[in-house]
Amino acid sequence: MHAPSVLRFALLLGLAASVSSQMTVDTVYGAHAFDQFGSTVVSIGDVDGDLVADFVVGSPGASPGGQSSAGSVSVFSGRTRALLYTIDGTDAGAQFGLALAGGADFDHDGWPDFAVGAPFQSVVTSARVYSGPTGALLDTFSAPTTLSQWASGLCFPGDLDGDGWQDLAVGAPAYSAPVANSGLVRVYSGQTGSVLWQVTGPLPESAMGRSLAAIGDWNLDGVPDIAVGLEGYSNYRGRVEIRSGTTGALLSSSEGVSAFEFYGFALAALDDVDGDGRKDLVAGGYGATVSMVPSTGRLRVIQGGTGSVLYSLDGPDLGGEFAYSLAAVADADGDGRGDFLVGQKYDFTGSDLIGRAYLYSGATHELLWSLTEGDAPLEWLGHGLSDLGDVDDDGYREYLVGAPGSAVTGSFAGAVRVVRAAVEQEDLGFGGPGDTHATVYGYPLATGTLAQLLVTNAPPNQTMYLLLSLAQQPLPFKGGTIVPQITTAFIVGLYSFGGELDGQVPGGGGPADLFVQFITVDPSQPLGFDFSNALRLEYLP
Repeated sequence: MHAPSVLRFALLLGLAASVSSQMTVDTVYGAHAFDQFGSTVVSIGDVDGDLVADFVVGSPGASPGGQSSAGSVSVFSGRTRALLYTIDGTDAGAQFGLALAGGADFDHDGWPDFAVGAPFQSVVTSARVYSGPTGALLDTFSAPTTLSQWASGLCFPGDLDGDGWQDLAVGAPAYSAPVANSGLVRVYSGQTGSVLWQVTGPLPESAMGRSLAAIGDWNLDGVPDIAVGLEGYSNYRGRVEIRSGTTGALLSSSEGVSAFEFYGFALAALDDVDGDGRKDLVAGGYGATVSMVPSTGRLRVIQGGTGSVLYSLDGPDLGGEFAYSLAAVADADGDGRGDFLVGQKYDFTGSDLIGRAYLYSGATHELLWSLTEGDAPLEWLGHGLSDLGDVDDDGYREYLVGAPGSAVTGSFAGAVRVVRAAVEQEDLGFGGPGDTHATVYGYPLATGTLAQLLVTNAPPNQTMYLLLSLAQQPLPFKGGTIVPQITTAFIVGLYSFGGELDGQVPGGGGPADLFVQFITVDPSQPLGFDFSNALRLEYLP
């Protein structure tokens, strides 16, 4: 990195109102034990008129009216996280809310709506579509048979029949005609409710239809197409099929490598990651064996149009069930391409087994951040995932991360975390006495990007020194440790108004690292100084 980058860092540091730097900006908790709130989450767009996207959370374990595991769904304000309304299931054991799809204007009233599945309803089940603003039932789509796990998979693929209305795709992985658990996908006209087409799984136990994704116009025929998961295909290796939105014909397919991979259990359509103008697809197999350890997990990113695999990623924690859940997100790293979230049920690198959510660059498959801010073991952090949008107007999008095992409000009551999309630069740890904390977060530090610098809990209204260096050489000083190399450091005098600073950090000029630390005069400390943690900023070209 060139020296002017150090100067630009110092000169562009300005004072402003404080902004929280925590990745989790809010948490909404389930109301009752065993609700499993957060098993599913989906952003549905603005339904309360405040110009911010709102969201639906599924609680398939909820027992409204004493009906065990009848399930429920709750709609929340994206801006305030206030509960807008709840819809309860009515059939014990149905697990209403185990599947969700959202964002389509199904009734042509100008507002987004959402669909809910209750796959284990004991009577003939139905997929139900509800009005986003009111929660009123708009339509039902009944299962062709009982015990088919109807509406385990749901998606709004777009207008497939050219009538100007959104259509609906419904999956039934336990459908058993002509063979046991081969599965079924049926596509309905949103205007008339008639069946446009249907397909069944090719083999027993294929479980076609547990996962569905709207992938846009894959074959460039002017009609949107659909991705379908068959996680039980061929001894549970799994398979992903791309089906024509017009006819249901098979356009392309890919398969898992080994038995019990469950490839296709999770799917998400990605904004174009390779620059060819088409949507791409990420598909997960949480049971994949890595380094001879089953259930480590693997995902593949599939190129739109061709069906070829652009790249694959193995789970980082052996046995962690990586790629149990997936969600596409808008550009999070400033490269103009779509990115994606990955859920991992367990985290075996520590002792807590909370689970993890990962954010990856779609274009480079670089890990941008991982979220481990859970409350307790077996939380299943990352079970439900969705892109929410910038709900607090700070310039960074927020994501929804479900944790149905959270026990804060009761055993398996569940939780949903609202998480900032920004990438945080590496924290090297605290260098000395005091409570000052520094964070740099935002886009990766590439040319043309700006990240946020936030300093909190500094001694208020005191002289502060910002140290910047291209190298680190920890040196004891005044009861603490100066991490940037002091002999080459650039030192800027500041003032800690109210104990907080908020500024912008320019990117570019790399590849190189910049080491940053704050030291503040503090008469309350034995040796008169307060030290912040040190940061390593990774500058990119």
